[in-house]
Parts: sequence; C-alpha cells; structure tokens
Amino acid sequence: MQPWRQVFRDGIAPQLPLEALEGLRLGLVRNDPRLRPGSTVESAWGVYGVQIIQACAIGYGGWKGARLETAQDIEAFFAGVCSRANEALGDPGACGAFIRWFDGNRREVVFPQLLSEVNRAIAARTEQEAPEDVQAPADQASPQ
Repeated sequence: MQPWRQVFRDGIAPQLPLEALEGLRLGLVRNDPRLRPGSTVESAWGVYGVQIIQACAIGYGGWKGARLETAQDIEAFFAGVCSRANEALGDPGACGAFIRWFDGNRREVVFPQLLSEVNRAIAARTEQEAPEDVQAPADQASPQ
C-alpha cells in the first residue's frame, strides 16, 4: 500500500470527526478550488474582516465540515489531527507522507484517490455507528 494511503487510513481518517470527513468529501466531489495544497490555511481581509480563502485537505475538513471559522482554529485542528495520527502510527513524522503526496501531485491525481479513501472512511465509520437490528429471540411467539 502506498505510504500516503496507509497514513490516511490508519492515522488521519480515524482522527477526523465524521463531519470533517463529510466536508472534505464534498470539497473533493465539487473540485472546490479552495481545497488546495501548499499550506494548511490561507486567510485574507474581506468585507466582513479576515476570511478563510483556502485550506489543505485536513484544514478544509475542519473548515467546511467542522465549521471552524478562524485560521487559528484551523491550524490548531490540523496540528491536533496530525499529532494524534503520528502517535497512533508510532512515528512522529508519519503525517509527512500524506502531506508530501497531497502537496506534490496534481489535483487530477490526488482528488479521485483521496475521495475513494474518504468514502471508505465514512462508510466504515457510519457502519460502526449504525445501531444493530434488535430482534426478538426466535423461540418467543409473536403476539397476535
């Protein structure tokens, strides 16, 4: 398995809240130009003050999915996800494999591959969180 994929599956995805995964999924599906490599988050002054204008994959999930509103909150979200992922993988630099892959390839390559991993993570998470069917034991008669 490719290192970036292993890091995303076993390190990053488990650290992202479901709403962040879903926000990232929408950005990938829509090919949102605000989902960009190169920096965690970028902000600029706008009509209503400082506004977020773009973010990396992890930052975008926090911004659009978890509804974080400031660059500082997105930076902290990114740092927390990466720190927990690195710890889970037992390597203080593990997230670097994902970051280098995301930053170093064209979106036409990255987006479809990352989308498949995000969909996989969402499916696994929602499968785990779905309540099991409750059925009466087979030896109990149904009331008539």
